[in-house]
Parts: sequence; C-alpha cells; structure tokens
Amino acid sequence: MSSAESNVSAQAFTTLYSDHHGWLHGWLQRRLGNAWDAADLTQDTFVRVLGRPIAGNEPRALLTHIAKGLEISPSMTNSGGCGCCAGRSCSP
Repeated sequence: MSSAESNVSAQAFTTLYSDHHGWLHGWLQRRLGNAWDAADLTQDTFVRVLGRPIAGNEPRALLTHIAKGLEISPSMTNSGGCGCCAGRSCSP
C-alpha cells in the first residue's frame, strides 16, 4: 500500500468513526441495555473495520453487520465462562 493509499484509508476511517461512533454506541446500548457492553462492542466493531477498505454507500449497515457478528448472547455472558463470576452477571 502506498503512502497516499494509507492516508486515504486513515482519513476514511477517521471520517467513518467521527460520523458514526455515537450512533453505533447508542444503537448497541439500546440493544444490549448496558452502556459498558455497548462501549466495548463499539470499540471492537471499529477495530474490526480498521485496516479494511471502506467502500459502499451504507456505512451503518456495515457497522451493524460487524457488531451483530461480534455480539455475545446474554446466555453466554451469564454462563460463568470468564471464571470470575461463578454464573452470576460479571462485574470485575
């Protein structure tokens, strides 16, 4: 990747992040009912996008698709899989 391509990619990512971060976090918070999990999933979603070519006219559809793929079901989060909460809701 050339320096010009890298700068365009970084600029596209910065624009995507600044234009849609608040929207994605709000959408995830309503969906998950938890601001902290929404913040984590929002960050994970943008990390997934980082380094990929950003194309298309529907950035929110892309972000939603990625976030849904990363989402952990409530039954998994309460299963004690982290080892610290013994089956209760985890709050380290």
